[in-house]
Amino acid sequence: MGRYRADGSIESVNNPIHGSGRAVRDFGLYQGMITDIFYVDSKGHPDPKAENVQVAYEVMLAGGDRDGQYLMNVMMLEKSGGINNYSEEIHKRAVLLGFQDVANTARLLGYTLDKLDGEVVYIQFINGDVNYPVIVGFAKHLLNKESGATEEEGIRKQSKFNGITTKINKDGEFSWVKDNGAAVSELPSSLTSPIDGKPYNGEFSPTMSEAVKITLGNEFDFKFEYSTGLSVFIDGTNDEITQTTAVGSSVVFSGSKDSFAVTTKVGTSLAVVGTSDSIALTAKAGTKVTVTGSNDTVIIQSNFGDMLELSGPNGLQVTTPTGTSLSMKNATVELKSKMATLKLDASGLIALGNSQAELLDLITQAFTALSTQVAAGFGSPTSTVGQFVELAAKMNLLKGSL
Repeated sequence: MGRYRADGSIESVNNPIHGSGRAVRDFGLYQGMITDIFYVDSKGHPDPKAENVQVAYEVMLAGGDRDGQYLMNVMMLEKSGGINNYSEEIHKRAVLLGFQDVANTARLLGYTLDKLDGEVVYIQFINGDVNYPVIVGFAKHLLNKESGATEEEGIRKQSKFNGITTKINKDGEFSWVKDNGAAVSELPSSLTSPIDGKPYNGEFSPTMSEAVKITLGNEFDFKFEYSTGLSVFIDGTNDEITQTTAVGSSVVFSGSKDSFAVTTKVGTSLAVVGTSDSIALTAKAGTKVTVTGSNDTVIIQSNFGDMLELSGPNGLQVTTPTGTSLSMKNATVELKSKMATLKLDASGLIALGNSQAELLDLITQAFTALSTQVAAGFGSPTSTVGQFVELAAKMNLLKGSL
């Protein structure tokens, strides 16, 4: 059986005592485990009509039921600050590993803490009075294999509660991770509490880690990630927001570049840039349309190299990969291929041919030869000869300066 301490509190047989075998005053600090919960609307609550009613607990001290060491009506030492600031955490009661029924009239006969899944707590008594026990802290369960911080991880803070893990690393970065899962009954639904007759409350059971993850970096960074691949990243340093979908498409807003960009999974993209007053649409195959307000141009480019450019300063330009081009600028029209050119300029000159004006050269030569032959006595009237000579001269004028 347990013994009483000098201050009148209970001494567990599992708690160390002075080497002489005598009980010593240690201010009533005990280790135990929560075995039942009394909510504010439970029949077994010690004082449901109190003005400041709180959830109460039953706690089994280390040593087990064989010593009858249960503390009733234990309150949680909560964080508070005046009237407005307050926090509350409800901690689960112990069950046998494997979720078998333990919170019944038979109690936990002979079971030690390492055989139970429950909250390991430390108990003290207000002013040493055993009638006023309070939970002042929590201990790590014997079967909890979560590793402590390494030297590299350094000063950090992390905790996990009902499938939610919060971490603050040595660099001040904060992360919040919500596991996938659901609240499930820890006991068969047919079992009810002997205290109030209500079914036992369930607890969160994770099925997959990192359903949702939120990270706050130490350089004004924020990142939201979902397990499917959806993510949102806010880069405060560069004034940028990036959203990526599960299938791989993305949207980027950049304040520093005054830009907006959308990219699909297959590669099609749309970019709007305020600093250059431009809009660019690019297809997966490479076809691209660009509108630039700063130089008043519209450019359409195909994947094969064809290009159409509309420009205020440069007029209209059309080019192909084969070298064919069309240019309209300053009242001049010029059409070029590999072998020929047609040009109409502002002075009214019309030019047709290749770099040697081949077509018009041949016509000019033919008329010149014909007029020469007629003049030599082939019988044509003199007026006809004069017309051929004049036509040859005008043909030379038509050739222009190709």
